Amino acid sequence: MMKKLLPILISLLSLSWLSSGDHPSKRSFDREAHAAKIMGREDRKYGDHSGNRVLCRFYNHGSIGDQSSSFSGVYPIGSGHSYIWEFSPVIAASVLDTNGFRKHIVSDGISGLSDASPEGTPWSFEPLSGYADPNQENLAMSDNESSWPSSWPNRPEDWDGEWNGQYGQYVRADQESYFVVDDYYNSEFEFWPDEDDRPQSSIESPDDHRRGLGIKMEARGYQWNHPAAEDIIIVTYWITNVGSNVLDSVVFGMLDYLILTNKA
Repeated sequence: MMKKLLPILISLLSLSWLSSGDHPSKRSFDREAHAAKIMGREDRKYGDHSGNRVLCRFYNHGSIGDQSSSFSGVYPIGSGHSYIWEFSPVIAASVLDTNGFRKHIVSDGISGLSDASPEGTPWSFEPLSGYADPNQENLAMSDNESSWPSSWPNRPEDWDGEWNGQYGQYVRADQESYFVVDDYYNSEFEFWPDEDDRPQSSIESPDDHRRGLGIKMEARGYQWNHPAAEDIIIVTYWITNVGSNVLDSVVFGMLDYLILTNKA
């Protein structure tokens, strides 16, 4: 048998990078600082894309796939043939820490090989609250209104009860997903991306302030059940620098683990 790879296209259809100067309302994305939030996991949810011949589980902290489970890149849907271990967007940049040393900060949504602090806080993307109904376990999916929040944090009141579409209050594809993450908890290095949000004294907890690169990322998944697109999932990422530091040497990519198979 010839080895085959799953014909799924994870397409970076739209990638928008905005500098901090283009985003004057960045402070509205500040996290609440309390015990549950410091662990960074209370808003994690999942959703299953099944709008065409591909079935794949997505997580709202950035992970795509479920580490080779029955929901991890199954093609064709219903076959039980899983072809994906895990995917995740990755953003990295070179920065100077508070001691003037060059550091390379990497933020991603990987679950299987995640880095964490000695206290267990993941150094990764985590979902922003408010983009899904908090009283259930699914991220916002266009065909599941019970997964939507009562109001969208980034939309005016007349969007309440409507789908948060990229181009309006409507669903563009046969099935869509939507979530927003940031790297607030990526505290691996002594770097604070927002000059207005950093510890002012030695007795103040450094983790009560924004860390990471100061990145916010909106993710949207699209599936069409049309013969021209029935074998693909399209994912778009809109990335914003919500810190006050200008980031140079920035890299964006996808970390992926595919599963080779000889299934016909």
